[in-house]
Amino acid sequence: MTRNHQVLLLLLLATNCSSNILLLLASPETNQSQRDLHALIKIKASLLGPTLGVLPDWDPAAASPAHCSFTGIACDHRSRVISLNLTSLPLCGILPPEIALLDQLVNLTISQTNISSNLPAEISHLASLKLLNISNNNFTDAFPIIYPGGFPSLEALESKP
Repeated sequence: MTRNHQVLLLLLLATNCSSNILLLLASPETNQSQRDLHALIKIKASLLGPTLGVLPDWDPAAASPAHCSFTGIACDHRSRVISLNLTSLPLCGILPPEIALLDQLVNLTISQTNISSNLPAEISHLASLKLLNISNNNFTDAFPIIYPGGFPSLEALESKP
């Protein structure tokens, strides 16, 4: 625990705050899981379906680790998102740069949707990504600009139009 975390923890103990806040500060994994939830909600907002019924279980009011049971999501033992599979869902819109917040993502499959525009360049920062399937979409560019060191773990790419 860093010095800042220790000071905050002592202040909270001294002011008699609730145990939920203490648990949140004591566990950096909880903060990362909350960041994953935030990213998923941003992704949903950018991928507008033709009806409001698309991804109804992706609830912005959900608390972590509820996001691990969202449609198309798989998490590891720390409630971190490791797989996002939105195959054949009636989606359109753009994939937002917040996808890069899912820094433990191993599998990203968004095939057979109507997602358009460019893939965000931030996607190449997903250091754990091994499988990327973006086939059968309406992307204007099949692949983003790759930054030096981008996609260090990528093993499989499927990107046919």
